[in-house]
Formats: sequence, structure tokens, C-alpha cells
Amino acid sequence: MKDTQSLLIRITCLFWIITKLFSYKAWFADGRLYPVVSPFEFLDAVPPIVHAMLFAMSLSGLLLIMAYPRKTFLLAISLVTILLSCLLDVLRWQPWEYQFLFFLLVFILNRKNPAAMYSAIIFIMGCIYIYSGLHKFNGGFLYSVWENMILKGLFRMSGATIAEWKLHYPGLALPLIETLGGVALLTFRNKSMPIFLLIAMHVLIILMLCGVGISYNRIVLPWNVAMILFLVVFYRNQNTPFSIHLLLKGPNMAFILFWGLLPALSFAGYWEKKLSSSLYSGTTKFMDICIQNPEAVPQLQNYFNNPSRNCDGNSRLKLQNWCSGETHLLPYSEIWYYRKFKKKWEKMYPGADATFKVYQYPYKKVAEIE
Repeated sequence: MKDTQSLLIRITCLFWIITKLFSYKAWFADGRLYPVVSPFEFLDAVPPIVHAMLFAMSLSGLLLIMAYPRKTFLLAISLVTILLSCLLDVLRWQPWEYQFLFFLLVFILNRKNPAAMYSAIIFIMGCIYIYSGLHKFNGGFLYSVWENMILKGLFRMSGATIAEWKLHYPGLALPLIETLGGVALLTFRNKSMPIFLLIAMHVLIILMLCGVGISYNRIVLPWNVAMILFLVVFYRNQNTPFSIHLLLKGPNMAFILFWGLLPALSFAGYWEKKLSSSLYSGTTKFMDICIQNPEAVPQLQNYFNNPSRNCDGNSRLKLQNWCSGETHLLPYSEIWYYRKFKKKWEKMYPGADATFKVYQYPYKKVAEIE
């Protein structure tokens, strides 16, 4: 079991390093056009050198953990360092960052209790699949992910073929399989079937991303590979049972709270969707920046998009495309973040005279950020 614990730690750190290197611009405050948006205004005063130092310390800590996975003080120092770095910019609050941070906490709290460590990791993974599946039961997923990314992007089907074969609603089988796979991961003693199904799902996601263009949100690729490897580790250790009772006492209850209970509130808007495994759910709130004076921001010209009716003829900068193109991450798509982003934009680009329009599937209503 100790070997399994070390293996899980090393997989986590390796792919965490890869995601950080892919998105390295997001971890600096200097040399990027996309604004740094802190959750608290007083953190805006933190100098750029601190961002760079925390990033370097994070990478160094993860490398050292790979070499010495049983050193608890390295795990703790890295956890604090990465938390501080994430506090300086909401853009860094990505689903894999959130998951890996909790994995580090699992390893720290259960360093002397491998059975509880194993149960906590499986619990987090199971909740990811359950909530990810539940978030996909909507028309936005069927339209943007199932039809556009999978049927058209991966399998090269035309809209006419999709309509003729009535392939729209069968796409709901994917979130059903994902949800049931997560439930089975937590409840089945023999986990072979859910593990194989979930691995197949991750392979489909990788192929889907390659089908729509690997340059778009490519950071999700190593995360999916890491998830496959975690599942392989679970398959190899099926003799170690999952026990919810090991998580119902002491600090391990935090995992039940943050992964089992709070994500349920996201369906009512009382918890963050990006912290509730809702990636690729089709419910993302997009934002267009409509710029009346594009000459004031010549440095952003390469990120301008095709005109949209949202912008009434003004130059259009789609936030998701800009953020992905520059940092390889997608922005934090909550309204409170967009409001903070607008304030930061107006300080950085005061002469652009821009309005900020938010919309989501079915794209019939557009709201302006005040």
C-alpha cells in the first residue's frame, strides 16, 4: 500500500507540473496582456516578482515530492505555496488545480493511514464523475459538446446526417454512463467494469479534443491522461476496499463537504460550477468585450474575433478565445469574476471604451456587465 501511495503522489505531481508548464503565462503577472484578477482587491498590490517566485517554488516543490514522496513537510510546504499562488489570480482556479490541491491534502492528512488515503482519493474521483455527469444533462451539452465537438468535430458528421439519424438525444447516454460510472466506483467491490468504462470515456475526450483542434484547451489532455492512470492504479488495487466510514471522522470530513455536499449547491447557484466538476457541461457563461475604439488597444488585435450581433458592429474580443490563446486556460466563468475583470480591464485599457456582454446556451439573452 505504501508503494501505491507513492505512485499516486508521483502521478499527481508529474501531471501537475505539466499543466503548470502548459499554462506558465497564467502564473506570472508580468509580460501578459490578460489581466490578473485577484479575489480580494488588496492582493492587486502584490508585486509581479512574488507571482514568479511562488511559481518557481511550486514547481521546485512538486519536483522534490516526486523524488521524496514520503516527506510530509515537502507536501505541506508545496500545498501552502500553491494555495498562495492561486489566491493572487482567480484564473488559476482551474478544476485540475482544485483536484490536485485536495489530493495533496489527502496525502498529508493520511500519511500514516493508507486505507483512509485510498478511500479519500476514490471518493474525490467518484464525486468528480457523478457531478460532471449530472451537469451534462442539458441542451447545452447536447448542442455544443455532443453534436459540435463529438459528432461533427470527431466523427465528421453533417447536421443533416445528425437530424436524419435522430442522434441528438442519444448523446444523453454519455452523462448517464459517467454518472453511473462514478456511483459504481464508490459502491462496487469489483471496480473493473466502471474503471474500463471511465477509461474509455477519457479516451473519447482525448480524441474529441484532437478532433476539434489540439491547440484549443490542450491543457485538458494531460489531466485526462492523469485520470486514466489514477483509474489504472485503482484497478491494480481492487483488494483495498473503499470505506466511507474512514472519512466520517476528523479532518477527512472536509472531503465529504467539499466534494460530496457543496457541489450539489452549484445546481441552485450557491457554489462555484468550476469547483463542481462542470467542465464541458455546455452551461458556460461566455463574455464578449465590445470595443468602440480598437485603436486604443493595438496589442490585442491578434485576439480580435469575427463580428457578432452582440457587439452591434463594434470590434469584438471573445474573452474565452483571448484567455485560451494567451494563457492556455479558460477564464473563470462566474458573473462575480466578470465584474472584477471589467474593473481591471478599465484600469489597464482606459481608452478602449468597451462594453461587456455575457451569454450562454441557448444564446437568446445577452446581459451587460455593469
